[in-house]
Amino acid sequence: MADNITKVFNWVNHRLPIQNTYERHLSKHPVPKKVNFWYLFGALAAVVFIGVTILGFVKHGLHFFSFFVVPGLPWYMLPILIPIEV
Repeated sequence: MADNITKVFNWVNHRLPIQNTYERHLSKHPVPKKVNFWYLFGALAAVVFIGVTILGFVKHGLHFFSFFVVPGLPWYMLPILIPIEV
C-alpha cells in the first residue's frame, strides 16, 4: 500500500513539482536566527492593517469612522463604544 502511495506521489510530483517548490521556497530558505513566526506575521498583519486603513480613508474620507458605529446608537454611548472598538 505504501509503495502505491509513493508511486502516486512521484507521478504527481513529476508533473507538478510540489516537493521541489517546497524545498526551495519554504523548508531550506535561509532566515535570520532572530526572526521568529510572531515577528514575521505580526509585521505582515501591521502592513495589511495600515493598508486597509489608508484605503478606507482614501475611499470614504472621514465617513470611514461611521463604519464602526452601530446605526441608531445614541451619541452619549460613543465614549463607551470607542474603547471597545479600538
